[in-house]
Amino acid sequence: MPVLLRYIFFQVPGAVVVAAAATILHLSFSLPSGIAIAIVIGWLIKDAVLYRFVREAYVSGVATGVERLIGQPGVAIGDIESAGYVRVAGERWRAATREGAGRIAAGEDVRVVGCEGLRLVVERARQSDAGS
Repeated sequence: MPVLLRYIFFQVPGAVVVAAAATILHLSFSLPSGIAIAIVIGWLIKDAVLYRFVREAYVSGVATGVERLIGQPGVAIGDIESAGYVRVAGERWRAATREGAGRIAAGEDVRVVGCEGLRLVVERARQSDAGS
């Protein structure tokens, strides 16, 4: 489905609520019909203007949210036996290791290899051969 069409479908419920509210205000509180129509048109214009800024979120195949962190380096905030916390991209995240990965000590470098909801899956960062 084209990106613009998906965006429009996501905006329909909000537009329906605004149109219903404007209609109720017009019928119940004698809001002039011109103002009620202007409210609905203003809402639609707002959606049209915002599309430019939120389009990336609707493009399939683009990593958004937690997925954008896969492959990023980080550091363990505390010891991670099977779960713990890491700092990645300047933010603190709940993290888990893969089964059998062993303990990661506090301060050790990690790399994000996946995500489970809002929890990152991390592994020990590979050390370069230059340090050996």
